[in-house]
Order: sequence, then structure tokens, then C-alpha cells
Amino acid sequence: MPNSIGTLYGRTTWKGKGIPVTHFIWFITYNKWPKNQINHKCHNPICVNPDHLYDGTQKENMQDKINADRQGYVGSKGEKNPRAKLTKCQVKQIRKLYSTGKYTLTALAKEYHVSITNIWYIVNHKTW
Repeated sequence: MPNSIGTLYGRTTWKGKGIPVTHFIWFITYNKWPKNQINHKCHNPICVNPDHLYDGTQKENMQDKINADRQGYVGSKGEKNPRAKLTKCQVKQIRKLYSTGKYTLTALAKEYHVSITNIWYIVNHKTW
């Protein structure tokens, strides 16, 4: 048995070594340690139900997040990005205004309440 089962960040100790609780659950369920990392079928990182866990790779976990639409802003562009402060229409307007030569990056950043860097990325088609 482990020395203690801690709830802080889902870690416990086994023979004096700190390990993720999910690894310990895998071990006591299947009598072997996972070969890779433990991923969650249920998409709940604090879950320790062995039926919801699988021994998988980081790449599999990232693909699972994408398939389940859980990736947050990573890879999400434009209005699909939950951190987006602008709409597609605003981005088009920013590009149009900047192309006239009458507006600076700073002026557009102030007008649209975003950073100068964000405006630079927009007008140079690095984002959106």
C-alpha cells in the first residue's frame, strides 16, 4: 500500500516516490505500471475511475482533445478562439483601414482595444 494518498494535484507516494494517483490506480487495477501516461476517456482530469482511464501517449491525448473539442484556444483561429476579442468583420475593417496608410498600428490598437502586436499580426495576415 502507498505511504499516503494525497489529494493535492492528484498525487500520492509509492515506496517513497511521488507518483500520479492515476498511475497508482492503474497499477492496483491491472497489476502493472502504465507504459506511457494515463489519459481520460471521460475528459475529466481528476477522475480516477479505472474504466475511464487508458494507457496512452501525449500525441493520443492531444488528438483526443481535438476530437472532443476540448482543446480550448490551441489551434482555434478567428472567432472560434475563445480568447478572441475581435470579430471577422472587425479584422477586415482593421486591414482595410491600415491599407489606406492613414492609420498606425498604435491608433488601430487603441480604437479596437487590443495590443499593437495583435494589430501587427492581423495586418500582416499572421493571425485570422
